[in-house]
Amino acid sequence: MSTAATITEFFEQHITQPFPLLLPYGLKCVIAHIVLYITFKYLLPSATTTSRQSSSKDDDDNYPWKLSPSFTANRIVAFCIMSHWSYLGLKHVWSFDYNNEEGAAKQFIPSGHEIAQIAMGALLCWDIPSSLIGGSGPTDIMMHIHHIGMVLVTACVLGVIGSSDSISNNIVGTHVAPIFLGAIEFSSIPLQIVDLCHPKKSPHWFKYVNNSSSTSISFQKLCSSVNEISRILFAVLFLITRGFYFPYVVVTIAVPDFYAEGSLPSMVLMYMSILFSALQMYWATLVVGQVKGALFGKKDTTKSKDE
Repeated sequence: MSTAATITEFFEQHITQPFPLLLPYGLKCVIAHIVLYITFKYLLPSATTTSRQSSSKDDDDNYPWKLSPSFTANRIVAFCIMSHWSYLGLKHVWSFDYNNEEGAAKQFIPSGHEIAQIAMGALLCWDIPSSLIGGSGPTDIMMHIHHIGMVLVTACVLGVIGSSDSISNNIVGTHVAPIFLGAIEFSSIPLQIVDLCHPKKSPHWFKYVNNSSSTSISFQKLCSSVNEISRILFAVLFLITRGFYFPYVVVTIAVPDFYAEGSLPSMVLMYMSILFSALQMYWATLVVGQVKGALFGKKDTTKSKDE
């Protein structure tokens, strides 16, 4: 058997058959990013010479999507997938009764298994590679640790981690996956716009939306207004979904269910949910600091969460 045939058989047996949504979703993210990058970098027109400010470098006053095509593409793709995940998660949460006795860690919820597949696909095919090569803007060690934790969590939900040879016997946590991988991401939708206009993460976009002398003054004002609205929405939604709802679900549902089930994947998910809850609360303190700075006119010295 040839090497290509062996690789194909491996993918079919271990990836495409048990997880049919994983690779297609991840590849869609990659393709969308590439198409947007090419559009911003090569297809859209540059700022004309007459529309630029006097500068030692003409490119300093080019459009931000021309100067930061990969970061712009990354945030647009992230905006779309966060909207998709949030829709799937909220749709399940509104229809599922978490108060009945069947809401245990071992209960198989198809929507939870599906959202874990698309999350794993986006992480492995697009998000992590993009962050490693700088395509998603500047990242810190906390973001890389967060990515590793997300991969570990989705691996447990998909049944990859466990002592049994059968994946189906290791699947746990699909009942809370729509919450932690879906509904919680509602606050990440406006965050993509906030990050796009962040002074440190995206100086070109920050300069553009704050440049009152821009010739595209109407579009510049629109971008500035959308950014300000997104900042408010992000702060409110983050404190509700991640500062309060996330730890509430961990304490009342996730930890009791995983502890009662007792398997290795359940224990991993239990401790990861506790660690992630602590991380959300830490990020919430940063958001509160930003809100206080905005309300009382103090200089914003905090660092926003990047998802």
